[in-house]
Amino acid sequence: MYAWADKEVGDLDILVNNAGTNPHFGPLLDVTWALWDKTFEVNLKGPFEAARQMVRRLEDKKRKGAIINVASIAGLGSAPAQGVYGMTKASLISMTKTLAVELGPLGIRINAIAPGLVNTRLSAVLIQSPDLVKIYSDHSALHRYGEPEEIADSIKTALEVDPHYSILYLTGGTILKEYKGQSELEYYLRRLNANNSPVQIRIITLDQNVGPGRARNSGWHEASQRYIAFLDADDTWHPSKLSHQIAWMERNPDVDLTGHPCPVFDKHVVNCDKPKNITARKISRLDILLSNNLPTTSVVLRRDITYRFDPRMRYCEDYLLWMQIVLSGLPTWRIDVPLGYTHKHAYAESGLSKNLWKMEKGELTAYRYVWASGLIGLSHYLAASAVSLVKYLRRVLVVHFYVKYHP
Repeated sequence: MYAWADKEVGDLDILVNNAGTNPHFGPLLDVTWALWDKTFEVNLKGPFEAARQMVRRLEDKKRKGAIINVASIAGLGSAPAQGVYGMTKASLISMTKTLAVELGPLGIRINAIAPGLVNTRLSAVLIQSPDLVKIYSDHSALHRYGEPEEIADSIKTALEVDPHYSILYLTGGTILKEYKGQSELEYYLRRLNANNSPVQIRIITLDQNVGPGRARNSGWHEASQRYIAFLDADDTWHPSKLSHQIAWMERNPDVDLTGHPCPVFDKHVVNCDKPKNITARKISRLDILLSNNLPTTSVVLRRDITYRFDPRMRYCEDYLLWMQIVLSGLPTWRIDVPLGYTHKHAYAESGLSKNLWKMEKGELTAYRYVWASGLIGLSHYLAASAVSLVKYLRRVLVVHFYVKYHP
């Protein structure tokens, strides 16, 4: 392989160990030694020998380089019906960590990526089974399998990380977990800071999960600019959202909070062009009591607002805050242009039905709080609660029929 590369390509600086096989699909104890040997030969011995030869060549020429090992999420935990394959990928990840420590001083970077189910010839049998696809998709961030192009992009990303080892965990084409113990977001934010980004980025690390309200309040407390915006993990902003939304608020300085629609993301219809003819309408007291039409990801508000998220609430803490702002008379407007997108449906996603009642209780609690604080009267509180319960029953029916016809 290297002799051919010397002749056809020239000096090599990067090795991607992508070859893999999985000839045994079934109970681990049923594997034959022949299939065992073949799996280890291709998935572990091959990458090891290719890496060894690559390192020796780089050392001989006193060159720096990079090695990417394509592992699998099957190597990160139990892998029913893919036991031998999972063992080889777990070993490949372990090999990556060890070589990273040994080769780092030589300027040779070694990283691994761990994809989930990807649409390749190796996984063709799995993808042809709707039941298996559903099993894998249910554990995927985007509820789908990945495409080869997405893995190529992830390899490119892995080549950009620093000389210490990193493992990029991918399921459904989305990098999910960590770079050297950091979240992906934290990793990239630190890189932006290191590269003298013109945007001031401050990373606040909380020792434990304290709930969304208290976490957002922590960032709010540390903020120094005039406006606050929120971006949830399941959502995406339009590239020019902040510039357009803040510019609108600058032209309307009496407005304390703005939001906008956040439709479900569809790459085929998303428009990233600069929005034109932005219009907006004021949110009335009745509007906010009947519906939370201000998705958190859509909101930009003034930092000097005295209200904060209620840290006691785990559900609907955002709705409570928006109601407090509107019902107290602070001007709130909704821009009629989608400047953000959500990546999941509101109620029909798999596994969400069990949280419906918790969400409803959170909404009812929010109504009780604004009534107890004197922002609404008893009649409005009872009417809003009754409407909320009716909408809750509708959501239950929606989820029931969604699960029934989308098993």
